[in-house]
Amino acid sequence: MERYVEFVEKRISLDLFESKELIEEMIVLSGGSPRQLLQIINQTRVYSGFDKTILEKTTFDKAMRILSNEMSLYLRKEQLELLNELKKDEEQIPFDDEIMQALLEDLIIMEYNDGSNRQANPLVAMSKIYKQYVK
Repeated sequence: MERYVEFVEKRISLDLFESKELIEEMIVLSGGSPRQLLQIINQTRVYSGFDKTILEKTTFDKAMRILSNEMSLYLRKEQLELLNELKKDEEQIPFDDEIMQALLEDLIIMEYNDGSNRQANPLVAMSKIYKQYVK
């Protein structure tokens, strides 16, 4: 976690965040992806408006609801079925599955531990469509 905080600090002053807990929550939702972490920070800034100088938790929550639903908006039935399988047992889906590859490329699924552990992107997992279709 500290390395990601350092990653953020090298790019943005930590004084711009309401709290360290907010930064840590952003890091968790990024799923470990630096690119997605920067996207989360940017979206929070966009929804903060230009009159606010501090990134706040309430704005972050709103921005993440919108971003998670946008990321999940175009998921097709077969992709949702694969996400459902993945939630039940991450090892049963072949790595070379075409749908799996597309979901990995779109950061809908994230790989950890050299690909041996695959999970839905934390942002996708908080979306309405994911919660509705993936049990």
